[in-house]
Amino acid sequence: PTFSWLGSVNLTHLPQQEEGRVVEEGGLHTAWQTVQYTASLQDSGLNITCIVDQVDSTGDLLYTSSISLQLIINPIIPKERTVGERLGVISGVLTAIILLCLLACILIVFIILRTRKH
Repeated sequence: PTFSWLGSVNLTHLPQQEEGRVVEEGGLHTAWQTVQYTASLQDSGLNITCIVDQVDSTGDLLYTSSISLQLIINPIIPKERTVGERLGVISGVLTAIILLCLLACILIVFIILRTRKH
């Protein structure tokens, strides 16, 4: 079979590992092909269609099948921070402030001791 992809979206055919054929008992043939699509909000409502044609050894069309998929693209909504994450940020900020105050105190003591020696 041959695969055709229709649609006004940007489809990328993946390497040969992403397509194949299997012949099962009884002569049933199964084939597949994979394409990659990167979502875009402008594509919402558009269709991607796969058409599969099967021809005989002379090239005459024996069978055709198609399937369409309508894209519904929703924007990503950033999740809000949990209480634990907020507490973690607050704790980090408070720890940084305390360390800066401690460093300032040590620096002031060092300056005072140094000026008293001279």
